[in-house]
Amino acid sequence: MENILLVEVIFSLFVAAIITGTLYIVFKTVGPWGRAWAVFLVLFLAMLAVSEWFVPVGPSAWGFYWLPGLLAAVILGFLLAATSPSGRKKFPRNDEDPRKTIRPESYYSTHAAEPDGHERGDDSGRVVTGTLFWIFVGLLGIVAVVGIIT
Repeated sequence: MENILLVEVIFSLFVAAIITGTLYIVFKTVGPWGRAWAVFLVLFLAMLAVSEWFVPVGPSAWGFYWLPGLLAAVILGFLLAATSPSGRKKFPRNDEDPRKTIRPESYYSTHAAEPDGHERGDDSGRVVTGTLFWIFVGLLGIVAVVGIIT
């Protein structure tokens, strides 16, 4: 039992690192949270949870059925890549006068002006995304731990 758990954890770490690296190097994205470690953590915990809760099918290595976790990590990796922002759009900028910076109209609807004329961004989306990320990671961790214990 302990050997199977060790193989499962090592395999999950390895596959999560490979998929995270592939997303970062090939697709130039690090997921919807903007950090590679966040994608790695989600993929690792998802693989552990799926490996524990799904019916063991496919080939095995040292008693560990690795196909369900691998498929879940690949599918989740593609979903995270698809939901990632495609990169920030660069706007022509006049460094001498920030008021002359060319930006689309949609930019101004989400950024308010400070009294000194400089713009500030609305951070509510970042706070909500961060909160949902930690709730998601916590739930994945609980599901993985309960699966390992039972």
